[in-house]
Amino acid sequence: MPPLFKKQRTEESQKDVQPTPLEESNENSTEGLFELRGFHSKLSGGRKVDIIAIHGLNGDPYKTWTSDNVIWFSQLLPQFLLDFDLRISTFGYNSRVAFGGSSFQIRDYAMQLLAQLHLKRKISNTTGVPMVFLCHSLGGIILKKFLIVAHERNSIYSDINICTAGVMFMGTPHIGSDVAKWTRVIRNIGNFCTFGSFRTDLLKGLESKSTELAEISAQFVERGKTIQIISVYEGRPLLAIIPVIVERESALLNVANEMPLPLDADHREICRFSNPNDPRYNVVVLAVANLIKNIMVLGGSERQACLDALYFGHYRERRLRVSQAYPGTLTWIWNHPQYQQWEESPSSTLLWLQGKPGSGKSTLANHLRSQLIHRLLHIHDAQCLIADFFYSARGGDDQQGHIWMLRSILYQILLRAPALWEDYREAFEGYKQSQEWNIPSLLQIFLSLGTRYNQNVPLRIHIIVDAMDESEEDMRQETIKMLHRVSNQNINSNVVFKIFVASRPNPKISFALRNCRYMKLEDEIFNDIVEYVQGETKRIAVEVLQYPPEDLQVVSQTLIFRSKGVFLWVKLVLAELEERAIEGLCTMAEIEDLTTSIPMDLEDLYCRIVEEIVKKNEAAVRECQTLLRWVAYSPQPLDVEQIREILAVSLCDNSDLSETQISRHRVRNAEELRKRIASRCGNLLEVRHGVVQFVHQTTREYMLHKIKPAAIQLEEWASKIEIGRLCKRYLDYFNLTIDAVRTSSNLSRTGVGWASSDLKRYVALIEFRQPVLVPFCLDSYRLYVEQHTTPSLELKEVTRDFLTTLESTYQLLDGATLASLIHGDDASLRTIIRAPEQVNRLIPIPADLQSMIHLRAESFPGSSRTRYWSPLQFAVCLKFKADHAIKILLRLGADPNFSDETGQTPLFQAVEMGSSVLSYTLISTTMRCSFDDADGADPEDIFQNEPSAHGTDYDEVDFFPHYPWAQSTHPARARPRPKPPLLSADPMISDHAGRSPLSIALENHHYEIARGLLVRAQRRGFVTAATKGLSVHNYLYNACQTGNARAFDILADFTTNWNFQDDDRRTLMHVAAANGHQEIVFRLVLRTCLNLDWTDKEGLTALELAVLNQHQNIAKILREKGTTDSKNRRVSVRHQMDCT
Repeated sequence: MPPLFKKQRTEESQKDVQPTPLEESNENSTEGLFELRGFHSKLSGGRKVDIIAIHGLNGDPYKTWTSDNVIWFSQLLPQFLLDFDLRISTFGYNSRVAFGGSSFQIRDYAMQLLAQLHLKRKISNTTGVPMVFLCHSLGGIILKKFLIVAHERNSIYSDINICTAGVMFMGTPHIGSDVAKWTRVIRNIGNFCTFGSFRTDLLKGLESKSTELAEISAQFVERGKTIQIISVYEGRPLLAIIPVIVERESALLNVANEMPLPLDADHREICRFSNPNDPRYNVVVLAVANLIKNIMVLGGSERQACLDALYFGHYRERRLRVSQAYPGTLTWIWNHPQYQQWEESPSSTLLWLQGKPGSGKSTLANHLRSQLIHRLLHIHDAQCLIADFFYSARGGDDQQGHIWMLRSILYQILLRAPALWEDYREAFEGYKQSQEWNIPSLLQIFLSLGTRYNQNVPLRIHIIVDAMDESEEDMRQETIKMLHRVSNQNINSNVVFKIFVASRPNPKISFALRNCRYMKLEDEIFNDIVEYVQGETKRIAVEVLQYPPEDLQVVSQTLIFRSKGVFLWVKLVLAELEERAIEGLCTMAEIEDLTTSIPMDLEDLYCRIVEEIVKKNEAAVRECQTLLRWVAYSPQPLDVEQIREILAVSLCDNSDLSETQISRHRVRNAEELRKRIASRCGNLLEVRHGVVQFVHQTTREYMLHKIKPAAIQLEEWASKIEIGRLCKRYLDYFNLTIDAVRTSSNLSRTGVGWASSDLKRYVALIEFRQPVLVPFCLDSYRLYVEQHTTPSLELKEVTRDFLTTLESTYQLLDGATLASLIHGDDASLRTIIRAPEQVNRLIPIPADLQSMIHLRAESFPGSSRTRYWSPLQFAVCLKFKADHAIKILLRLGADPNFSDETGQTPLFQAVEMGSSVLSYTLISTTMRCSFDDADGADPEDIFQNEPSAHGTDYDEVDFFPHYPWAQSTHPARARPRPKPPLLSADPMISDHAGRSPLSIALENHHYEIARGLLVRAQRRGFVTAATKGLSVHNYLYNACQTGNARAFDILADFTTNWNFQDDDRRTLMHVAAANGHQEIVFRLVLRTCLNLDWTDKEGLTALELAVLNQHQNIAKILREKGTTDSKNRRVSVRHQMDCT
């Protein structure tokens, strides 16, 4: 039995010495997948490329490609790609039309290749390696069917679908559903390429199966959208008396991701070269080499773009605020049987830690993570990584939502295991269309992790998920089931998942994890509580009471007995004991009475603390209420400096704020603030890692939902009204500050007359005098107000007042914004621009500013009035560094589709000026990486000099993006707003006069700009999807009406529907013929599937319109193409239906 595929002379191929092709072709069989060159095992997997050649009708896996014993892609191409590891194969199938006896058809050949290639990649452990196909003639049609079948059976052939990255078609017919043309081309290939002897059954099958061929062409359009395509077409006939076999019209797909490549060769010689000096060879081999390089660059930039899309800056916040384990505690876990079985099992598994509130689950999860990092360093036979997420109901939506957990875990895994990228690719394709992640697509990635992993080194992934009970209720069960399923599927023995989940007792969670390994925390931590209590009572005895440690032994034993496995209870009691001791409660009897009188239940303990608070004076209770309201309802965690400022402002009287007034009420330092919080709020709040927070989630739940005393009011609306009023008042104070800076510097409000030195001094003074809470007001609270609605009328009024004040802030900064753009001062611009809304608004551009030498004169044609433009429109008109200014504004959240009062966007101006650089910059930007551009990563180098937002170290590198307003020495204030999405300008959007950037480019004869706009727009869906403007057919109608042949040629590459009709049922041919544009008519008649007998609403064909308008030359052209007038009209209803 012959092997399914063959590897020829492995040792020689590894030395780049190729076997003689003709020797190989003398083997008994030329059917199957033959390897001409293998991978070099020492090279990195990330640079591997699989090249597969498919011959055409009556071809041979060797002879088709061979000239002078040289197969160019096996022996010459690798010299151009020394940085890549190439495996090169050729596929042979029974297509010998002269002598063959096989009854196989197109689908059979495609299935044969699919099965063999799939199995080869599986056995050789090279799934995930990108593939490039070289197809001659009919081989291209087989490849199309190959991809269609792979898509139909995606569950089996997903690797084929994902990894097919490029194809070079060489003389392949792409004709569509025109039966006559198919018959002619197939007969040309059969007759002239085999000297009149051809296999009748195959030829008749091809001629008779026009429906199948049309179906293949139609289905491939969708399959081929993500593939880079080169179409080589022949420019020379076989003989003087023989026509060109596959004409240019038939050899091109006419799609945006296709590069046409004419070659001065006939149909047989188009695919074989023997001499590197052959100019035809240089053209082809450089095109293939560039294709492969682009694929590899694109793959790397796509992975980075996916990382950028998954990333969000807050995923570590909760873990960073978790208490560290007390020295000497939690060591028991390493010897626990359930843990040992979980860790030592060779397969994937899940361990569930259950613990009642306050028992120390988060501390244990954090301890486990930090210790695993060091323990896994000793494992050398596998790559180990750890990903974690700590849910927190105290941290807001992004610390409770499952979508954030999934994004966080998947981000960490992809960052540290790039070899898993192929498992992300398909879901990322969906993300690129919607620009949004959803839980189903993220779950899809999670469940597929490891399915395409093909490295020899095993991968061990530890996933730690804490506080599952604090996650949002919606989709919780689905998320738990997904984790459970991942821990059980073991689809790849080289990828093992160790999943650790911690939660409180919860019936639904218990049911979902009922079959998992399980530990109950309170049953294990008795010795830890003993260690903690004895250590802390000893410290209090020695440092505070100055007693011998043994004097508090009874107290220590009492606390251990009463703790019932709750660390939090012990912590709160010891804190109160220390506080009372400091206050003078120092007799043994009093200390012992205190330890026995404190309630053993946490909620009873909270109630006792609140009762003590409300006994204090009214001012102290009001201050406690303010602190609790801010900590409970702030949109983001607050650090000690922000709380100091909030307390100071809340203590000021109702007059306008001033720095002097605030400083008089400000607590002196962080330590004084900590003491004040403990005094005002008991031990309900704590300061951890510089952040003020509730001491535990159970504390927050009690204070918000179960508190009884009326003296402390923590209702949601009342609390948010207090926060809103303080933010508005504080922003008024900031506005007075920045206006005082401007007036003291004698600067105009409009930016007119600002020198560069004036701008730098102004920005420096603002930074120096900027109040502490301004970033919170302009960022976190603003975002919260814009994203949340409220039924409270009073709160609505408060937020409306805040937004009015915010607009005043933006207006006060407008002059500095314009001056920063004029002087190209990036640093100042980044300081001034606080939010995307600040640049997505119209600002006044006074007439005296328009006359400045920094701006293009053509941007302001003879106007003395004030214009209202967005900063991005203003940047387009800059004479110097306009391109750079546009990129910075886009990075800061500017929307390139934001329009002015006339409906025009910045792209209108860039096109009007004929600036291709500015036009492409505006339309080329999506996300951080422009992953859809044909030339690789970001084509305009938009972020070439931007620092990376990501690091690789587990603990030390902060992953926060580099936002100027987020920079701070305080942890909570360093929390940035979400990165604004980078948008792409729509070239087909219409202004109020009905014009678009594309129509302006065509009208002004900026044809290269027009083509560039269309190419990039089609990649982003503006041409094929519904847009705010016109479709490409409207522009084609205009070109046919005006006779603009150059415009027609450009637009023609972006449609395949040549029988499109307007409201009067007129096709493009009707319009061109009626207006007498012979060049357009000639171009149209060359199009496939054109129905020349179509009648408009008046019942007239294009020919009849040409005759009526006395365009005789056009009438002659149409008659020669077979159309007739109304006396002898031939209308094929079936053809009409097929074409429309």
